[in-house]
Amino acid sequence: MKVILLSDLHIVPDGKDSWGINPLLRLRAAVDGIIAYHADAEICVILGDIANKGETAAYQLAAKELARLPMPFYLLAGNHDKRENMRGVFREQPEGFMQQIVCASDGDFILLDRVKDGSADGEFCAVRAEWLKQTLAVTARPVFICMHHPSVELGLPEDEIMLNDTGELIAAIDTAPEKIRHFIFGHTHATVNGVWRGIPFAALRSLVQQGFFTIGSEPAEFTRTPPRTTAFLSPMKNKLSYTITAFWKTPPPAAMMIDYWNGLYDYSYLSPLCLSHPLMCRPSGSWCVQ
Repeated sequence: MKVILLSDLHIVPDGKDSWGINPLLRLRAAVDGIIAYHADAEICVILGDIANKGETAAYQLAAKELARLPMPFYLLAGNHDKRENMRGVFREQPEGFMQQIVCASDGDFILLDRVKDGSADGEFCAVRAEWLKQTLAVTARPVFICMHHPSVELGLPEDEIMLNDTGELIAAIDTAPEKIRHFIFGHTHATVNGVWRGIPFAALRSLVQQGFFTIGSEPAEFTRTPPRTTAFLSPMKNKLSYTITAFWKTPPPAAMMIDYWNGLYDYSYLSPLCLSHPLMCRPSGSWCVQ
């Protein structure tokens, strides 16, 4: 199984720049790379913040580029998105909360709606939780749960606009934790790996600006390092995790980078000293939370 994961496109109308970066050209380069090197992927999941301010014109630009993908793609809403404008362009989106289950060869991807209208925060209400409970009850396959806002505090300044109340989510996942193989998050603009409630999770980088975080109360900063997308591979027999980063041969504005990730985590190689810290910085520059 190969699944392409994209996050935080932040497209702006008229193809303009944002943060000194052109998000539309970044998305175009990503799609070009997927067509050239990953056309065999089964599906593509986009983890929210499709538009920078939820404008219909931005969704129209994104739709034109995403229509070139050689595999079906599925969208989550993020805190920068507006559901009604998304549905006006991507008409196949579910009614009500934008939640759905997508089948791949090695498991089911459950896409959750964590948007809190009028706020950058995430939320997960009783209605959304009941849908998740029922969905977990009827599937007999391994499950990968995708959402925009992380459900775990990362010890970073951005925690204040994460999911503030996880009670309903915890109650839902606790009905069938044995089925859940992984949580996959957007929102952070940074690579974050760890374990929450005994289940591995990963947060992904953006296609535009990347998060540069410091431990403590300092404000988060953003950098113009190369954009990333991720190829999620079926778990390997060695049961070790790996992420291999490589450059795609793409034209300006920037060389696109691809993370190959097999979706399994084994923290046994970490020293007890490392594991005693709730947050540590790995040599690759990614954050690991245990």
